[in-house]
Amino acid sequence: MILNSTSDVKVLSEGQTKESIGMQLDLESAHILMTMLSKNLYSDSIGSTIRETTSNALDSHRRAGVESPIIVSFGVNSSNNYEFIVEDFGTGLDDKDVAEIISKYGKSTKRDSNSEIGCFGLGFKAPLSYASSFIFICRKDAWERKYMMCEGEKGNTIELLFESVTAEPNGVKIIVPVQYKDKNVFVEKIHEQLAYFENVYFNVNGVDNEFHILRETDFQVSELSNDHNMHICLDNVYYPIDWGKLGINCIPLKIGLRFSLNDGLVPTPSRENLIYTDQTKKVIISKIERVADWFMLKHNEVVLETEDPKVIFHYLSSKSHTVMINNTPFILDGLEKFTEIEPVPPTLKGVEKLNLRTLYGIKDALTAEYKVTHRLSNYTINHIKHSGYSGHLAERNFPMKNLYVYKDEIPFLKKEFMKDLTHGNETFFVKKIYRYRLFKKSIGCESLYTLLGLRMKPKSDWRQIIKEFQYVQEKYTNQFHNLDNIDITPEWLEDRKNNRNYNHVGNKALPKGEIHCKIAKPLERYNGDRHCKFEAATLKLEDFSKHSCLHLYAKYDDTLLLDGLYNTDSKPYIVTKGNNLWKLRLFTVSPTEYKKLESISIHNLMSYEKFMEGNNKVFKRIVTSQLIHNLVYKHKSVFDYLICVKLLSNDLFNRMNSLQVYKNQNFYSIKSEAVEAMIQVAEEHNLFDMEFYNEYLEIKDLLENKLYFLNPIIGKIGYYNDYSKHELFPILVDLCKFHKFKLNLEHYVIPLPPESEPVTTDEDIQDITSV
Repeated sequence: MILNSTSDVKVLSEGQTKESIGMQLDLESAHILMTMLSKNLYSDSIGSTIRETTSNALDSHRRAGVESPIIVSFGVNSSNNYEFIVEDFGTGLDDKDVAEIISKYGKSTKRDSNSEIGCFGLGFKAPLSYASSFIFICRKDAWERKYMMCEGEKGNTIELLFESVTAEPNGVKIIVPVQYKDKNVFVEKIHEQLAYFENVYFNVNGVDNEFHILRETDFQVSELSNDHNMHICLDNVYYPIDWGKLGINCIPLKIGLRFSLNDGLVPTPSRENLIYTDQTKKVIISKIERVADWFMLKHNEVVLETEDPKVIFHYLSSKSHTVMINNTPFILDGLEKFTEIEPVPPTLKGVEKLNLRTLYGIKDALTAEYKVTHRLSNYTINHIKHSGYSGHLAERNFPMKNLYVYKDEIPFLKKEFMKDLTHGNETFFVKKIYRYRLFKKSIGCESLYTLLGLRMKPKSDWRQIIKEFQYVQEKYTNQFHNLDNIDITPEWLEDRKNNRNYNHVGNKALPKGEIHCKIAKPLERYNGDRHCKFEAATLKLEDFSKHSCLHLYAKYDDTLLLDGLYNTDSKPYIVTKGNNLWKLRLFTVSPTEYKKLESISIHNLMSYEKFMEGNNKVFKRIVTSQLIHNLVYKHKSVFDYLICVKLLSNDLFNRMNSLQVYKNQNFYSIKSEAVEAMIQVAEEHNLFDMEFYNEYLEIKDLLENKLYFLNPIIGKIGYYNDYSKHELFPILVDLCKFHKFKLNLEHYVIPLPPESEPVTTDEDIQDITSV
């Protein structure tokens, strides 16, 4: 790498110069300088060792014109010790090169070339920053020599261990001993430092040589990279961005900005960071602007007209714009300010007059004419009467994929058939009960005039706006399954007839027999990290359905997996909350019994592997209640003093209280490792209790963004007899108003005038209501 020489030097002087003394290095202090340049130069000794040795190997291949890859290895040697090895097949080194170049600090052969990475003459010594000695084997011109570079009291030395004639090609192999405690760090740093290098073969456990690198003109993306923030690649060498020196906020985008050695970016002597001059900052900012333009253009290219309202709503609900690259989403947070290209929103086919952003704000109105009447769960159908389900249908409370709509009544046989068709899983049955009117409210439904803001629209557009609203309504409700179109099959009827004399659950005959197992029981005393013990028992298969709990089984060898799911807050399978499947009964079995259970179909019997797939109610409730528990813990003051929230907003109080009640009923105290594994599965496949999960997301967003001030201020107030009289309460009210959060009516001093009825003629009403 060519370094720019100093030019146009301005010398400050006062008076006439009588003597000029040239500055030079003190040779008597050479050993101190060598220690500083090898041992104390690098803040990241492991990362620098990996980067410098690999960079030198690649430079050697470039100089020799070799196209084969270098080899980077990490693992255990024949002495059962860990080693990091880099081997190249380039120009090689002979005894003269070692004596005149490798042994000298600051000596480099790369300062006349911008095709090679190095230039300071320090990189070959980088392993001394980690280890007190390392081995390098050199081959050149049919000779092979093995050296050891090591630290000494009076300076670093290079010892020749042996030399011999060889038929092997030229090259250098560097072997660095690694301490056992650093083995994971080395693998992590290999991912970090070598993510963008070309022509490298990895012999490293955990690194797939088939990983892909997407290279664009101004940036590149590597599957190997573990830095989730924007960073810099100077000739494919990784550098983190010092956002403070650059003067902008961190951009959370997993890409590397591409720079060549001719772009003017200069690394520090340790090559761990860049030198941030004014010119360097301008070059980096300019690159970010070009990348921002690229991503925004790519975003706008794929924005199309759609017929699915959910696509529009998903776009409007997101605070960020997303671009898909190789099936990987890239969220453009922080890039918008660096581009003047405006993001293009998707359009809904057939909608011109209706404001889609306004419609998103009232999207629950699309299904408000429907009401959930029945709920199927655990092979039982209940008519919904209590207030928790008596309101209008809203997607945040009821997942669309589990909704069945009907017109009149649900026959008894149809209910029984649906139990088997849905395998007893949670399902909701809905019916259209209400109807929108133009000016007058119906029961529980706002008027179209108010709902669609027709007062602010020209009367000539009313018909079109209402038609488009009804069009979107139809698109939305077409996602419901039509219960009336589902026919009971003759096979099911025949099976029901044959099994009518059996005791059954959900029309399934109960198996009989016994299994020998070990059941999880509470510990009698502390036993390290174990949550329970397993005691031998015999269980009758016909008794499983008598317990309103989920029975989980695993093989004897998987005892620790079940131990992670044991609830330490209660007895193992005593159910105290009605028929809710919120408890787990855990037991292990032999391989023979395991095969037997695998062939049996009981609605509340499941293997551990099946349970961890997440497609069951207990799993979803545990995960959802855990997330709510974390939210309650993070915003402890708000949830502890909900009475203060109630004085601000009854609606917010009811929503937060419902989450807290749900958490109290379903929270399951299990090992953190099990919780993390379950949450990871749930997030990958969206396996949550959607009735409360969407509410959790909305409350979480409120408390962490718009109402971020609630927890610290309410925590400051603490317990108080009358919160409305506390000196901080008016500040809470004003902050809520400032952030446009709707409060209880009493907090608005100026009453709003009653809305007057619009003046229309009978002909107008007849014309519009005919839509």
